Order: sequence, then C-alpha cells, then structure tokens
Amino acid sequence: MAALSTAQIPNYVSDYVKEITSWERMDGFLISSQHRKYGLLDNGDLYIKDTTEHDGTYNFRCHVENSVTKEKRTSRNYARIIVT
Repeated sequence: MAALSTAQIPNYVSDYVKEITSWERMDGFLISSQHRKYGLLDNGDLYIKDTTEHDGTYNFRCHVENSVTKEKRTSRNYARIIVT
C-alpha cells in the first residue's frame, strides 16, 4: 500500500510558486528527494511507500519557493494521511 499527498496552493500565489522544494514531517524529518520510504515526485507530490497504521500518526507540510523573489516559505498547516 502507498500514499500520496498533494499541496494545495492558493490561486492568488500559484503564478509565483516555482516548485515545491521539499516536505517536512512533524518531527522535523525533511524529505527533499528519494528516500527508501518517502519520495518527492516531479510535480511536488509526497509519495509514501509501504504505508502502515503508524504512518497515520505523522503530519506533513510542504516547503515552496517564489519564482520571482526566490523567497522560501513553509506551509502553516500540516496535512495528515489516513491509513485504512
């Protein structure tokens, strides 16, 4: 079983967001490339391989970069996956 999380970028900033540069797990673990369990897909989605009930205890948030100013931001809200 696998899980996929997509960042919801508001329309008013979507023209300026160059890309999702990484995802952060609530314990500070940073996901910026392929890892044996986690991956950052080309479109910025977070891929979680071999999900278990334990994965549902983590929250994730994304990091983005403004294509004009190069300013980096971290989302305020965390996403949570639900493992069924």
